[in-house]
Amino acid sequence: MSVAGAARQPFAGAPAKSYLERLDEIVRTFPDRVAFRQKTREGYRQVSYAEAYRRARAVAAGLLDMGLGAGERVAIVSENRPEWVVSYLGILIAAGTVVPLDPQISPGEWRRLLDDCEARMVFASGLHGARLQEALEGSPLAEGVIRFDPAEDGARGLTLAELESRTAPAGGFPRAGFDDVVVIIYTSGTTGRPKGVMLTQANIVSDITAVLECVRADSSDAFLCLLPLQHVFASVVSFLLPLYLGATVVFADTLKRSEILEALEEAGISILATVPQFFYLFHDRIEEELRKKPAVVRRLFRALLRANRVAQRFGVNLGKTLFGKIHRNFGSRLRLFVSGGSAFDPKVAQDFCDLGFTILQGYGLTETTGAATVTRVEDNVIGSVGRPLPGVEIRIADPDDTGVGEVLIRGPVVMKGYYRNPQATAEVLRDGWFYSGDLGRLDERGNLFITGRKKEVIVLPNGKNIYPDEVEAHYQQSPYIQEIAVIGVSDPAGHRTSERLHAVVVPNFEYLKAKKIANAREILRDEIGRYSNQLPAYKRLMSYQIQKDPLPRTTTRKIKRLELRRMIEEGELRETEGAAGDGAASPEDRALLESPVGREVLRSLREQYGRTAPIGPGMNLELDLGFDSMERVELLASLETALGVELPDDFGAEIHTVRDLITRLDELTGARRAAGERARQSWTEILSESALSKEGEWQVRFSGPWLSALKYAGLRVFYLVFRILLGLEVRGLEHLPKEPPFLICPNHQSFLDPFVVMSVLPYRTFRKVFFVGYSEYFQNWLMKFLARLANIVPVDPDAHLLAAMKLGAWGLRQGRVLCIFPEGSRTYDGELMEFKKGAAILAREVGAPIVPVGLRGLHQVWPRDARRIRLHKVRVAFGPPLAPSREGEPAYDADTERLRAAVGRLI
Repeated sequence: MSVAGAARQPFAGAPAKSYLERLDEIVRTFPDRVAFRQKTREGYRQVSYAEAYRRARAVAAGLLDMGLGAGERVAIVSENRPEWVVSYLGILIAAGTVVPLDPQISPGEWRRLLDDCEARMVFASGLHGARLQEALEGSPLAEGVIRFDPAEDGARGLTLAELESRTAPAGGFPRAGFDDVVVIIYTSGTTGRPKGVMLTQANIVSDITAVLECVRADSSDAFLCLLPLQHVFASVVSFLLPLYLGATVVFADTLKRSEILEALEEAGISILATVPQFFYLFHDRIEEELRKKPAVVRRLFRALLRANRVAQRFGVNLGKTLFGKIHRNFGSRLRLFVSGGSAFDPKVAQDFCDLGFTILQGYGLTETTGAATVTRVEDNVIGSVGRPLPGVEIRIADPDDTGVGEVLIRGPVVMKGYYRNPQATAEVLRDGWFYSGDLGRLDERGNLFITGRKKEVIVLPNGKNIYPDEVEAHYQQSPYIQEIAVIGVSDPAGHRTSERLHAVVVPNFEYLKAKKIANAREILRDEIGRYSNQLPAYKRLMSYQIQKDPLPRTTTRKIKRLELRRMIEEGELRETEGAAGDGAASPEDRALLESPVGREVLRSLREQYGRTAPIGPGMNLELDLGFDSMERVELLASLETALGVELPDDFGAEIHTVRDLITRLDELTGARRAAGERARQSWTEILSESALSKEGEWQVRFSGPWLSALKYAGLRVFYLVFRILLGLEVRGLEHLPKEPPFLICPNHQSFLDPFVVMSVLPYRTFRKVFFVGYSEYFQNWLMKFLARLANIVPVDPDAHLLAAMKLGAWGLRQGRVLCIFPEGSRTYDGELMEFKKGAAILAREVGAPIVPVGLRGLHQVWPRDARRIRLHKVRVAFGPPLAPSREGEPAYDADTERLRAAVGRLI
């Protein structure tokens, strides 16, 4: 084994006192100080150190009276609450071994873990009593259940109050040694069945004292506990460490943003240790609010972030001065964030630091008592997980040419082994080193950078190694992506063991709704293409699929990649609705679907979708029922006629699910009344009413002879520039019909496309041409001017697709020439994308031919996300007009494919 550099911090020596000896000192020093606070409906429930310690000793006495022997296992199955902590401490005082279990796993899994650890007793809250009873059916352990809450009739075991009333045996409490196992924590496991990690008292005390040498904290601090205490990171940093100091722990049983912020202020929280998802939640909110501001405000905000970053390099933090409102949202006492448990997006971490918050990152595993490294306040290297804790050594085994290899850890925080699993223990504990299975590298100062998991590395056909975490972090910068998992799937073009990059993407539906975007599939295609262009070719996604449901994760929020890959390969993961949550199970859902509006919506959906299987209110119109943007317009037009209601232009953008559709229609109809008889509307009927707003009509008609001539002269200047700088070549102008109406349909390569096309047209065609362009690109005065120069009518085709189609039909019927880019967005790689059928529909309904146009070279001149224009030869080729088919609606698709093939031959 080769080893790349090592990082080591001086060892402070063995702990001088056991955890309970330290706790005894704290209780004597601060008997009346609040140890725990928990918010209830009546206010905050508080427990002092003296009260908590008294109850813990009473629990220990009761356990000993029940016959608990030294080192025997006692489990806890409960949500976070003071009784959880009291029970944990009571088990320690009785010299037992604590086994905290995840309350969210199945009863069958509880039974397997309880049997595996040979538990003598189990503490449980009322929330989980019935399921625990199911798990213990037929087990003698059912008699050893100790309930935090009053038991239901017929429940076996006893209550916590009954346990505390027992008398301790004579002779006092036994003591566990430093090398004795005091807790067994079962790993959640992304690659196999859980293993019981044995942690000793020395592990826990060493970890706490080492962390306190690196992070400033004292008895005046208040810690907010958000994470489930069965995880080692939460139990050490949010429970055991605060009590070791004499600080206060505040329990919050919510993940709602508003309630967390309320708790931070009300409880005077000064330190918050949690997982990255918490910070993403608040970062998204800050970004969301920022996007609502004018462009000048957004630029000023970014400039102030950069200014504070520079100021902090000189020891000055202007965060509270520059961003006081944001800081006040997090409470007046908050001074330190600690992130752990999973990889943290460096961009989000940097933004929080630039806002003036102190945010430290730690790294460790259950097998290292939760922490092995931590960043330092005085040397906080964003993107790293810091340097080793005092007494801990880090090495990188078998590094590649970039210094990345397996992370090895040695020191007093490393576990004793896996309970009753010597084979698994021998695999990870070798020659005093713990083989973490994580991949990382060390910089010259000893800071560790984690790049992924060894077992999750994807090997491409070209031999390149890909770390999924890195690729996921890149794509998840898109606000439209809620979750993404990158998986290596078999590559038919490669060797038997080679893979290609495939992703499972969960859209951010809340953000899509806020932006009034109904077509998740289209926007995700654009976003994935955009972010792919920013990566080296070998790191880009080769394929992806979209699903509604959250990704399968462990209880510590790690993606279950092996399970996900198996589901993909076995066809279990589909881009359609899952069984859970989609049926009308609740009375509210049944009432919604059985209402007059609901019945009409279901009838329309079945008619258009051709679905005989049940349709549930939670189904997504696009992802579950397969409605594209054009089919959505047909559906809404039919419902508009059937229900006798006029739908707003942006109605479709507000609708994502069947529930959204019924609820919104019901609001507009004013009552749940029966719909009249109706037939499904065709595009012929939809486009027969081509009313425009005055502004839209004016923009199509505005150019008189003099203004047209002036604009044409301006665009001919563009033409000369294109000829001189880009070597513009034009072919096939003779194919343009002499008289309108007709459509011009080019492929879409760059922002320059409409100006290049307009600049080469003869005047007779130029003065009749108009475009329907994406309004988001024409917000400022310059872009509005250019839009009018090129006869572009700004419309949001996602929120106002029906209006855009009617606008196009109206213009064609007025003897105009409509230019449409059938791909809908610019290409990512210069290749043709899928064509939408809007041009084919308009051509057929108006009876106008389509002139295919091939643009070549403009992608190289100004590709997506490029900040500057490059010089490259450009060619524009016009093809013979295509007459629309007259064979009915199915011809739309055939005409669209015919158009795409014609454009393809021209480029």
